[in-house]
Amino acid sequence: MINVRGSGHCVRVQAGLPDEVRSRPQWLSTVPFVRCNLSDLALAQVRAHGGEGEIRFARIAEATAFAGGCNFIDYAELPPGASIGRHRHADTEEELYLVLEGRGTMWRDGEQFTVRTGELVRNEPGGEHELRNTGTGVLRLFVIELRATR
Repeated sequence: MINVRGSGHCVRVQAGLPDEVRSRPQWLSTVPFVRCNLSDLALAQVRAHGGEGEIRFARIAEATAFAGGCNFIDYAELPPGASIGRHRHADTEEELYLVLEGRGTMWRDGEQFTVRTGELVRNEPGGEHELRNTGTGVLRLFVIELRATR
């Protein structure tokens, strides 16, 4: 299971509060998301969904930071050989994986395929999926979970 430790360094907007907030998880649920620089994130070492090895991870924003149907946005770095373990989401959740850099193998609902820089993969509501870094460098990605309405 992914455990959020250290929310990162992102800009939020709320009257009377500082523009930049460092490692204050309570702000994730109370302040709208505006922008974020990935090089400023405080990444935590976590084991994601029982996967192999540890990945580096930051929850950039939670559902209450958005006006629409986004549950969260995460940023993750998987070293070679590490994985986000096979897991299934509820029928009310779908997830997008956007590979920013690197190569890996994705397993999704019985299909296995290669992903690489620039790849955007939709994990359907109720679907099961897993991602493994099979490359020689770090695999960097966004994980965006949306509320499914149908």
